[in-house]
Amino acid sequence: MSDRKPRSCNFGVWWDGDLLREQLDRTTISKWDWTAERDVVLMTAAGCASNNGTKATPALCADIFGDWREEVDLAIRGQQGAGAFTRPPRRPITACTR
Repeated sequence: MSDRKPRSCNFGVWWDGDLLREQLDRTTISKWDWTAERDVVLMTAAGCASNNGTKATPALCADIFGDWREEVDLAIRGQQGAGAFTRPPRRPITACTR
């Protein structure tokens, strides 16, 4: 066992198509690499903002396309609108949820 742990996990998100959940914190999605005991940033949504102050929630985090991986909607900073972020291309592991 290690004393190290992920820096933060505001939300868990099924993002990159493997069987491990990723962390969504504010506008950053990262993965905990348990072998190296460190967070690996997969995506930072530059120019976007989370909602609800310290809760830092996205506008939406859901499986929009029906393939079990989740998409993330974030507000565009200083504008009326949202940025939708989707995950990498389909991986061999799938679980259709329709």
